[in-house]
Amino acid sequence: MSEIKRKGRTIHLECVDSTNTYLKNLSIAGEADFYDCVIADTQTGGRGRLGRSFASNKGKGIYLSYLMNPKDASAEELSRITAWGAVAVRDALKETCGLDVGIKWVNDLVYEGRKVCGILTEMTFGLENGKVHSVIMGIGINVNHDEADFPEELRAVATSVKIIGGREWDISELADNLILRLDAINDDFPKSKEYYLAEYRRSCAVIGKKIRIIKGDAERCGTALDIDENFGLVVAFDDGKTETVTDGDVSVRGFYGYI
Repeated sequence: MSEIKRKGRTIHLECVDSTNTYLKNLSIAGEADFYDCVIADTQTGGRGRLGRSFASNKGKGIYLSYLMNPKDASAEELSRITAWGAVAVRDALKETCGLDVGIKWVNDLVYEGRKVCGILTEMTFGLENGKVHSVIMGIGINVNHDEADFPEELRAVATSVKIIGGREWDISELADNLILRLDAINDDFPKSKEYYLAEYRRSCAVIGKKIRIIKGDAERCGTALDIDENFGLVVAFDDGKTETVTDGDVSVRGFYGYI
């Protein structure tokens, strides 16, 4: 990583079980400050949403966790910050690599229906007051992966910046760009909502598509209509009801392909 001037530390590790877990432990121990960022060459226990694993090939991608300042916002308000992070990743990929990606609600970045990036945001709470103590945003980007780097079962749904662009990219340059954009979110949240909401809506890859909403053992089918003012997904379900789906134990899968 190159040295960029910023408010927080950038902690570089060769190998860690999970950058989110590492940064969370630092935060709980009082050894991390807001704006601090941990980035690793590889993870042995990378995690995604809903307990899924995240492959972290050594030297191939960006495996990063960032400590956000909750600023006395509620857990519900802070749940929307993942969408802000998705816009930050999209902007960094566009500026550094010239790559236009879409956002698969709520937390994945995709290109032509295949996943390029995943985001996992986790919160810690104060034991005495129950308030949000910290917000840790974990971001994994497939940068210089080849097809063979993905498990066979993921090759149809995963891609990388290298596969899309046909050449390798400077991981440090992309990471620096992204970290500065996360610094900006830490400065701006929640007052700059208009920009992030407009850009999230513009880039959302599921709008207008037939989708399935899966929650536990229940599954409902419908059409994604819009993103509401709180980054919820407005869905016209096949049973005639129109509802807003919010983040949580909800998975969105299209009928054909990853989206």
